[in-house]
Amino acid sequence: MLIDFFIYGGAFLLAFLLKRSASRFLWLIPSSLIAGLISFLGSSEVFKLYSLSDNYSLYIEILLSLTFACFPLSITRINRNFFSKVKRLWQYSALQYLTQWGLSLALCIFVLKHIFDFLDDSFGVVLPVGFAGGHGSAAVVGDLLFRLGHDEALTLTMTMATAGAIFAITGGIFWIHWGRKKGYLEKTSDKDKKETFDFKLDVKTTFLLFIIVTCSYFLKPFFINIFKFEIPFFAIATVLSGLVRVIKPNISISKTTLERVTNLSTDILVCVGIASIKLKILEMYIAPLAIMMIVGLCVCILYFKKIGMRVFDEDSYSKAVFTWGWSVGGLVFGLALVKMIKREKNMEMLEQFAFTYLMLAPIEITLLLTMPYLVHNGYALYMAIPLILLSLLLIKLLAKATDK
Repeated sequence: MLIDFFIYGGAFLLAFLLKRSASRFLWLIPSSLIAGLISFLGSSEVFKLYSLSDNYSLYIEILLSLTFACFPLSITRINRNFFSKVKRLWQYSALQYLTQWGLSLALCIFVLKHIFDFLDDSFGVVLPVGFAGGHGSAAVVGDLLFRLGHDEALTLTMTMATAGAIFAITGGIFWIHWGRKKGYLEKTSDKDKKETFDFKLDVKTTFLLFIIVTCSYFLKPFFINIFKFEIPFFAIATVLSGLVRVIKPNISISKTTLERVTNLSTDILVCVGIASIKLKILEMYIAPLAIMMIVGLCVCILYFKKIGMRVFDEDSYSKAVFTWGWSVGGLVFGLALVKMIKREKNMEMLEQFAFTYLMLAPIEITLLLTMPYLVHNGYALYMAIPLILLSLLLIKLLAKATDK
């Protein structure tokens, strides 16, 4: 475990040095993505310079718990005006998420399984947990499927998450530059794009996060014993954090510390996720993975252009870019793209996104925890149909909103 920390730390140092000495384009790529690729290339999968341990599932759960515990604590105000601001953001985010689940299951059942005879229904969950879910969801679902006997699942979900991260950043950079050229976004100087590091943390806030994550870790076996299936402790951490905010609404919380902890934990999370990919499994699955990626990207681009750019009343393009990052690379990259756009309004935007996620979390967590068991037991088609119908309903609601 200690060797892993040195390897990941060294990868981040190399990534930072590369970004400081390279072209302007590299400044926009997150250090986490570069560090993950460095860790992966040096591992036993490629150049065999070192071997990483198999503890990545534990690392990912801890980092996810830290990240998600920050969101409820960052919310400071909830009123009717606040609800109206996040209503469409929630609808649009839910549309992206439900469409990926329903469409990918249907694509797998009706098309891919007939072309590639080695696929089963479980392949239908790879797109949504990799794209909209990101590396954290990919780790949860991949691990659950692995325990059900799908040995290739974790590599497939992590690969999709890594591809999604690359598409989210490269596509997000394109959308940001295109938006500035069209006048949808204000222009910024190149200096604003360089990374800066400040690790000062508020002691009370950091200690509270530590207590929440620690309690979540020890409560996990208790909840598994009650519900009789695997519950990731990032879900427990999110609930505990929300309870703290409800029970102690005036508790002293440093938003700066929450933002820094979120940034740090998500950066390490992406790095660990990329480094866990297994190449041998990819050789067999590369063609169906590519088809699934292309379909997912086309849907996300269509939604961005036809709905995302027109559905929001305030900060419409910023929110559209955020949901691009969220739907293609997961919440981590949605937040990363927002920070490239409007630094002076980061916390206000993060507050809206935090509350949006809390409203979306019950849907996401339910799908993450139940879908592996459902597809494993042959219920994929019965889930695909209602998910697609719900997506069509949301499209209708958002279409009405864009016409007003």
